[in-house]
Amino acid sequence: MDDAARAEARRQEQQLRRQRQLDEALAATFPASDPVAIVTSIAEEDQEPSPPPAAAG
Repeated sequence: MDDAARAEARRQEQQLRRQRQLDEALAATFPASDPVAIVTSIAEEDQEPSPPPAAAG
């Protein structure tokens, strides 16, 4: 398998994973009015939530 094929396979795997996460999150929150929240990038998966930016002024 060449690099391009590996990259495409990884992209498809990530897309399927995000879709499963979205489906699970939706099932867990439906029919509540709260928005569905899922991690959508590898960088977000590895990070703790950041504090809100300080107010200017």
